[in-house]
Amino acid sequence: MKTDNTFESLLVNEQKELLRHAYALVGQREEAEELLQEVALRVLEKKDKFSLGTNFRGWVHRVMKSVFINMYRSKKRHASYCEPLDGIFYHVDNGSFGIMETASGFNDMYRVINGMPDMYSIPFKMLVSGFKYTEIAEKLNLPIGTVKSRIFLARKRLQAVLADYK
Repeated sequence: MKTDNTFESLLVNEQKELLRHAYALVGQREEAEELLQEVALRVLEKKDKFSLGTNFRGWVHRVMKSVFINMYRSKKRHASYCEPLDGIFYHVDNGSFGIMETASGFNDMYRVINGMPDMYSIPFKMLVSGFKYTEIAEKLNLPIGTVKSRIFLARKRLQAVLADYK
């Protein structure tokens, strides 16, 4: 293992490239700096995992990618499942998602979803917001089969009511 001084100097020398990589991943300066800070902390915590003779640059950039993925998943998981993603509702078309293109289509879909009993609308909204079936089942304290069934029925209802928008 490298000495702390050499390890830290390698990290300092890589900061500029790490910031570029972070910016490429997130697209905003503030978020890139936040990601860079998180990566620096993680690398310093895990410096005992780095061994002499391996590619330091490759290792820290891989750590960055892992931290980015974990941050993205965490933000996605904590998104409110009662609100549409990015202000846009999506409609279901043969099991896939697409953007609702008209205002009247948006209003109809919103009306249909909110008109469903909570036992169907809440799991459906959570799924559209990015939760996985297992996460929905945990949060609602339901068996996974029940969650899948309710989401399936909500999709079928939406497809039937919104058939004109296909």
